[in-house]
Amino acid sequence: MPTSTTRSGLLLMAGSAALFSLMSTAVRLAAGVPSHTLAFYRFAFGALVVLTLAAGGVTRLRTGNLRFLLWRGGLGGVAVYLFYLAICKVGLAKGTLLANSYPIFVPVFGALVLKERLPLRVALAVAVALFGIYLLFQPIDFPTVTRYDVLALLGGITAAAAVVCIKKLRETDSPYIIFLSQSVFGVALVALPVAHTGFAVPARLIPVVLAVCVLSVAAQLLMTYSYRLVPAASGSLMGSLTPVFNVLIGVVAFGEKLGHTGVLGCVLVLAVSLYITVTDGQPPGTRS
Repeated sequence: MPTSTTRSGLLLMAGSAALFSLMSTAVRLAAGVPSHTLAFYRFAFGALVVLTLAAGGVTRLRTGNLRFLLWRGGLGGVAVYLFYLAICKVGLAKGTLLANSYPIFVPVFGALVLKERLPLRVALAVAVALFGIYLLFQPIDFPTVTRYDVLALLGGITAAAAVVCIKKLRETDSPYIIFLSQSVFGVALVALPVAHTGFAVPARLIPVVLAVCVLSVAAQLLMTYSYRLVPAASGSLMGSLTPVFNVLIGVVAFGEKLGHTGVLGCVLVLAVSLYITVTDGQPPGTRS
């Protein structure tokens, strides 16, 4: 039977997925803003929030694993930028599918870097969830793959490596310093292109950009906290909820059609996520 700590961590991860989905929708609504400009404000806002909390004595910005913190910052910054680029250039559905392919790669990185044991039932659950995502968005038309499709998939792979770094860092570091590393590296990553194109945002899109900033910070901090309570592979599986939420939002808010295969995909992903929440008993940080 699962421990209460593991179950709580997975439920928090599901909440993080919901916030990420709302943030993705806001990114889609802010399509009139260049992706690097949007990413800059998101990173700058995140850094401001953490530094303000530190100045107020809420948290202390110390690290116990500088090497992984640097890797997490660089990989996380790249992953967020590529995610925004995917939504702006590829679209909410397909972009989310590619950028959220990271559960495929997290178990591999987790086994190689963290030496985590991967139970067969978790591996099978991941496979079922990924098949559900495949049904949600239909096969990708590979003959017409663009460079943005490739970059979106690269974002998924980069996100997987960042997730494993988060899992390792949560053994020694607070969620705030981990999140700050991503924000600082992210600002440095997009500073040059933003300086070239300018910082202006259309007035009508300012509330949307603010929503992206607030939702992304809340979702990221919640996810980072949750990875202290769950194994990397099982926690990443809950990220499969984000594409499901995005489809549902698309149907309700944007009038998108959801066929029989889409409904089946939603059912599969939700069922697998519930299964993992109820039955996953692997203690956090289990090693082989």
